[in-house]
Amino acid sequence: METDEIEAPTRTVADLERALEAVFMVADEPQSLVSLATAGNAPVPAVRQTIERLVAAYDGVGGGIRRGVELRV
Repeated sequence: METDEIEAPTRTVADLERALEAVFMVADEPQSLVSLATAGNAPVPAVRQTIERLVAAYDGVGGGIRRGVELRV
């Protein structure tokens, strides 16, 4: 007998970045790493690393353009 199991889609780094940015834009209060990991369906270390990359990108680190948004970790 076959079972119909739905496999969870593989999330990329870009997917997690987009998911976290979406939460940041609508959240009206600071979010914990655990709540962000739950929302992004990702492990806490991956969320932490993604946030660190986003902070660097928003700050213009590496020659990028500094954005008008400040993320605080």
